[in-house]
Amino acid sequence: MLIFWAFVLSFASSTFTHSAVRGAAGGRRRAFISLACLSFAGAVALAELSQGFWAALYSMFAIYILASTISPWIVYLWEQRHAR
Repeated sequence: MLIFWAFVLSFASSTFTHSAVRGAAGGRRRAFISLACLSFAGAVALAELSQGFWAALYSMFAIYILASTISPWIVYLWEQRHAR
């Protein structure tokens, strides 16, 4: 169950990063970046309890990169759907 919550935190970190880069400015951007860092650290910490440090770091980083790659496409499809 811990690995599930680690995946959720990794996806949340990706979402916060995407929000910070895409639409935030000033203090809100710093807050989103801070939340992204904390979420990723939490994901690695939870995954470390079940996998070990290096396995947790590599797997959570892979999930983070995957989610960061997919999120702009999801936003694009969402905007296209609601633009009609």
